Amino acid sequence: MDYIRLSLLVTCCLLPLTKGGLVGLLGAPKIFPEPEELTEYTNLINEAQNTDGLDAPFNASRIVCATKQLVFGNLFKIYYLVPCSDDDCAFKQCEAKVLVQPLQKYSVHAEVKCDQDARDGVQTCKQLKKAHQSRPKRSVGNNIGVVTMEKSNDGYDTNIKPYFDEFIKSYEREYSESGNSEVYQQKYKVFEKNFKIMKSLNEMGDNAVYGITKFMDYSYDEYKKYLAPGFTKQLVSIREADMSSLDVNGIPESVDWREKGAVTAVKNQGQCGSCWAFSTTGNVEGQWFLKHGKLWSLSEQELVDCDSLDQGCNGGLPSNAYKSIEKLGGLETESDYPYEAANEKCSVDKADFKVSINDSVALSKDEGELAAWLAKNGPISIGINANMMQFYFGGIAHPWKIFCNPKSLDHGVLIVGYGTENGTPYWIIKNSWGPNWGEKGYYRIYRGDGSCGLNQMATSSIVD
Repeated sequence: MDYIRLSLLVTCCLLPLTKGGLVGLLGAPKIFPEPEELTEYTNLINEAQNTDGLDAPFNASRIVCATKQLVFGNLFKIYYLVPCSDDDCAFKQCEAKVLVQPLQKYSVHAEVKCDQDARDGVQTCKQLKKAHQSRPKRSVGNNIGVVTMEKSNDGYDTNIKPYFDEFIKSYEREYSESGNSEVYQQKYKVFEKNFKIMKSLNEMGDNAVYGITKFMDYSYDEYKKYLAPGFTKQLVSIREADMSSLDVNGIPESVDWREKGAVTAVKNQGQCGSCWAFSTTGNVEGQWFLKHGKLWSLSEQELVDCDSLDQGCNGGLPSNAYKSIEKLGGLETESDYPYEAANEKCSVDKADFKVSINDSVALSKDEGELAAWLAKNGPISIGINANMMQFYFGGIAHPWKIFCNPKSLDHGVLIVGYGTENGTPYWIIKNSWGPNWGEKGYYRIYRGDGSCGLNQMATSSIVD
């Protein structure tokens, strides 16, 4: 059994139960009175628990309660007690999250968070549920409230099907219930499954809103085509930037390079794993603008076709792409070398080059230093784990690490700014899925704890 890296989880949340049925369809948890189902995860929980500095092992007999929820697999939440080594503390109350994904490469994930102590009384399951139910319900932008399962005679859920039919019209899908019913039925099944996941995500207490996006009828494998399967294959070395001169404490409260003219319009990569190329051109566009005062919309297709270090629609890496741009001698514009969303024969014309770069650098993983560098030098190319972006509708995402492994980067994007909203710091990220996704093509994500690995692969070109 393969395990991903185990890490601390700071957030704590419990989804509500109702006497009348499930809230959020299959995404609602169920209480399990017996702990036997959880015993096979004992060693995994103990390994995760050690990251919280606890020596006493997990003991199933000390479980306060446990829940199970369908979100990208089976998510178990286990609330239990651990004896304290400190004389002033009798027990710590811990929450373990175990995600079981039998169909994925990494089948089991675990994270543990423990309170300082339980001297104020152990919270029972009833108290935990009551506390969560008192929180206001969240909107997904299209008035989807509490939905119960009501199957019609034809097998369609009567509450979900109207959303599916409206989705088909809104996103101009070519299948229909009457025209090609087999495809319609297949896509409906995918839509219904994704709808349930989307509902569950909105109940998790994230500051983002998840809703019906353009990917709602995409299976997981179809969605992955928008990512970069070879994204982490670095073939060249890249020098580290000198961050020592940056004034981390003196940076502006907010920065948005869109407002300063350094960012082109949101583009759409289509079903081609070329996100790395869009991340690269976005960075070069900004760097050229800052040095020469001219904003060109540059050609991603040139990189897809002519970058011999990367794999075109099958993935790539900005650090490789920078070296290829240097070797090629420059980049053409989008209009001179238009995007095709497919691997084509290289047909570069050096006479049409509008920009060139002189070098490239790897940036710090410290987000304070990244903010200072961005404020001074412009947009930054990064890699990110995009697992939680499929149904993103808006707001500030702060995904649980258990759903967004920071060591599994699979998508290239561009940081164009940062800010704070109601006390929550965030990054502004330009995506390449068109303006009809997210916040007009942009993604806001929590700034400060390396969410989804956004700080693990920050790079930039250098333009003289």
